[in-house]
Amino acid sequence: MILTILALLIVFAGAAFSFKAYADTVAYLISDNGKVAVYRGVPGEMFGIKLSQLDHTTDVSVSDLQPGVANRLESGIRVDNIDAANALIEEYQAEISSKSTTPGATAENTNNSTDASASSTTGTSDSNKQTSDASANGSADKA
Repeated sequence: MILTILALLIVFAGAAFSFKAYADTVAYLISDNGKVAVYRGVPGEMFGIKLSQLDHTTDVSVSDLQPGVANRLESGIRVDNIDAANALIEEYQAEISSKSTTPGATAENTNNSTDASASSTTGTSDSNKQTSDASANGSADKA
């Protein structure tokens, strides 16, 4: 009987150790006071013990992210490890910075291309008009 209890305790301790080792390697991102935070571990508690700890809070504002990402951050986005979490944050930062610089550049490029189109259209109609005038003058000279 004592050997059975001892065997069960060893199995339980091994399972707890394995879970703790797993929880220390995984990470998740979550919204924390409007910013993206990185936690090491898994969300939740077991027997009153938290299964995660705050690794760091970023300067990425949840309100700057796409609505779908912001919604997923409310419940947490699980990743394989801290490096994967940091890579995801870098993607968010790149997306935010491209979103803030792209609209102005796009509008300016659109205006420039519109001006260029108008110039080339005007130039084409002017050259057609000159060709028509030359043809008419040539016909009038022959008559």
